[in-house]
Amino acid sequence: MTLRLLSRALLGLTLLTGAAASAQISAPHPLDIDIPSPEDDRPRPKKHPAAEQPAAEEDDQTLDEASKEEAFVPGRPHRPAPVAADAKAAPDAGMAADAGAVAAPGSSAAAPPSNSKEVERREAKAILMPPQDGAQQLMQAWRERQKALDLRNFKAVQDQESRLLALRAELGFDNLFALAGAMAHESQMLLASEPAEAVRRALIATQLAPDLPYAHWSLARAAFASDLTNFPRYFASAIDAVRATLREPRFRASVLADAGASALASLVAAGTALLALILLRHLRRFLHDFNDLFPAGTGRIQSALLALVAVMLPPALGLGLFWSYFAVALAAWLYMSWTERVLSAATLALLVVLPTVGGLLAVRSALPGSKAEVIYLASRGGLEGPRQEAELKRLADEPLPSYPVLFVLGQQARRRGDVEPAVALLRRAAEARPSYEAMLELGDALVLAGDLDGARETFQRASEREPTRAEPHLLLSRLASRKAQLVTKEEASSELARSQDAMRRAIELDPELIATSGAEPDMHANRLLVGATLPVEVVEDLAAAEISAGAIEGRLSVILFGAVPEGLVLPVGLLAVGLLGLLAVVGGSLAPAGSCSKCGRSVCRRCDDAAVGTLCGQCVFLFNQRAAVDPAARADKELSIERFARRRKLGLKGAAFMLSGAGQVLGGSTIFGALLLIAVFQLLSQAVVAGGLVRAPLGEVPPLLRLLPPLALGLLLHAWGIHRAFDHPAKAKEEEPKAPGRSAS
Repeated sequence: MTLRLLSRALLGLTLLTGAAASAQISAPHPLDIDIPSPEDDRPRPKKHPAAEQPAAEEDDQTLDEASKEEAFVPGRPHRPAPVAADAKAAPDAGMAADAGAVAAPGSSAAAPPSNSKEVERREAKAILMPPQDGAQQLMQAWRERQKALDLRNFKAVQDQESRLLALRAELGFDNLFALAGAMAHESQMLLASEPAEAVRRALIATQLAPDLPYAHWSLARAAFASDLTNFPRYFASAIDAVRATLREPRFRASVLADAGASALASLVAAGTALLALILLRHLRRFLHDFNDLFPAGTGRIQSALLALVAVMLPPALGLGLFWSYFAVALAAWLYMSWTERVLSAATLALLVVLPTVGGLLAVRSALPGSKAEVIYLASRGGLEGPRQEAELKRLADEPLPSYPVLFVLGQQARRRGDVEPAVALLRRAAEARPSYEAMLELGDALVLAGDLDGARETFQRASEREPTRAEPHLLLSRLASRKAQLVTKEEASSELARSQDAMRRAIELDPELIATSGAEPDMHANRLLVGATLPVEVVEDLAAAEISAGAIEGRLSVILFGAVPEGLVLPVGLLAVGLLGLLAVVGGSLAPAGSCSKCGRSVCRRCDDAAVGTLCGQCVFLFNQRAAVDPAARADKELSIERFARRRKLGLKGAAFMLSGAGQVLGGSTIFGALLLIAVFQLLSQAVVAGGLVRAPLGEVPPLLRLLPPLALGLLLHAWGIHRAFDHPAKAKEEEPKAPGRSAS
C-alpha cells in the first residue's frame, strides 16, 4: 500500500513538472509579448508629431518619371488591416492577428486554438525587437569598459567590447562614430608602449564604425608600429582608410575642400609668378618700344617710369586682379614665344572661371557642420549627441517636414521597434518621394506591423525601381518563407516556391549580400530586415541648399573683375583673352623690337638699320667685317659680350635659387619652369592649409606629419631646379618672334 501511494505521488510530481516546463517553453520572450486585446486599456505609445503632419511638397524636378504616377500607399483598408500594435509589442503580433490567435497580455501561454489551421500558424518564430533602452545599454557598456580599464581587468574589457559590437548590430546602427573615435584615440596613445594592444583597440574601432577613416588610419599606424616587416597588414589598412575617406561624405568633403583650395591657390600663384617672370624676361624690349611712342629725345628713364605706371594702373584704380594680370600679359604679349602665350592665356582663363569653380567647390564641401549632417548622422550613425538630437527634433517639429526628415525619423522609429510611428512616417516619406530607399524601409516597417501583403507589394515596388539590387529579393524570400509558417499546408508549398525563386534571384544579383546575411536569418528585427540608408546625393544636395553658391561667386567676381556685373564676368573675360589671341596674329606687322643673341641689345629696324636677323648692327659689323673694325673697339665689344653672358648666367642661377622654375622660365625653358612652379606652389599650399579648411569630424593628423612631407618634397624639387639651372645653360636660340631685321644672307 505504501509503495502504491509513493508511486502515485511520483507520477503526479512528474506530470506537474512537465506542465510547468511546457508553460515556460510556450511563454513569449519579454520582448515578444503579443498585441494586447482591445479590452486592454493600457496607454498606447504616442505617435511622432511628424507622423500627424502633411508632408512637404517635393520639387517636381527632383522626381523622376516613375514618381509622377499615382502615389503608392501600402496598408490601406482594402487589404487586411494589421492589428493596432503597441510600439513595444512583439513584432509577430500582427502576423498572429492574421492567424486569429491573439494572446492575452501577461499570459504565460496562448489559449488553445480552435482548429488545426491555427495550430500551424502558431509555429512561426517570433521576431525579437530591439531593447527599449538600447542607447542607455550602449553607454552603460562603455562606462563598464572604462571602469574595467582603470582596474586593468582585461577580460571584462573584452567582454564589454563584445557587448558593444552585439548591441550595435542589434540596434541597427551602421556606425558608432563617437565610440570608435575614442577607441582609435586610445590606440594612438598606446603606439609606443603597447603596440599589440594598440592594434587590438584600433581593430575594434573599425568594427564599431566601418566608415570612420580615422579608425582605419589608426589601425594602419598601429600595425606599422607593431611589426614593421608585416607590410601587407598595414598597407591593407591604409587602403581601407583611403576607401573609407572616399566613401564617407563628410571626410570626402573635407578632403575635397582642402585639395581643391590647395590646387586653385597653387595654380593662381604659379600663374602670377609665370606672368611676372615673362614680363621681366621681355622688359628691356617693352621699354624700348614704349619709348619709341614718344617724340624723339624723350629720356628712357622718364618713358620707363610711365610704362610701369601704365602697367600698374588697373590695381591702382581698383579694377580687379584680372585686369592687373591682363595688363602684365599685354605689355609682354608681342615679345612672347607661342609657348609663353599659351601659358599666359591659360592663366587668364583660370581667373575667368575661378568664381564658378570656387562656388562649385564650396557647394560640394558644404556637408560638415551643416544641418544636413544631422540628418546624415541619424541615418548612417548612432548615438547622436545633444546638439544633433536637438536639431533633429527642431526639424521634426517643422510644419511641413521634408522627405529626408520624414525618412530618417521613420527609419529611427523602425530601428527602435516603434512600429506604428515608423509605418506612418515612412508612408508619408514614400508619398512625398516614392524612392527605392523609402519603399524598402516602409516594407520593413510593414513586416513588423504584421501587414505581410502590404510589405510584399512594397518590396516588389522597390525591386521595380532598382532592378539590379538584391535586397528586395532577399526580403521577399524571407517574407514568403515566414508566411509559409502561418498558412495551411496547401498554401505553404506555393509560398516556399516563391521564397526559393526570390532567393535565387538575390544570389544572382549579389552573392556577397547573401553570404553576409547567412542562410538561416537571425530573428532580431534589425538583423532579419535589410534596411536602406538615405542616399548620399540627397544629403549633399540638402547641404548645398543651405549655402549660397551665387554669393560666393559674386564675392570672387568682385575681387577679380571689380565693377563688371556678375553675369558678364565670363563673356568679358573670354573676350579679353580672345583679343590677346587676335593681337598675336596681327602683332608681327607692328614690328616689335627683338633681342640680340650676342650682347642682349634691342634689335629694332626703326633705330638700327644695320641689324640683321637676331643680331644688332654692332654685332653684325663686328663679326661680319672683322678686318674693317678697329682692334680696340673689337676687344671692347667682345668684352661686353662676355660680361653679358656672365651676367645672364649668374642671373638665371640666382633666379633658380630664389624660386624653383624661375631660372628655367627666364632662360626660355618655359614649360619645364611652369611645371616646377606649379609643383612647388602646390606643396607650399598643402603645408599652409595642412590644418584643413574644412575640419574632419573625427581624428587629426599631427602637425609634424602634416608639414614635413610637403616641405621635404618641395625642397627636393627646389634643389632639382637649381641643379638643372646650373648644369643646363639657357637656350641660346629661343622660340620667340624674330626681330624685324634683314636676313643674314
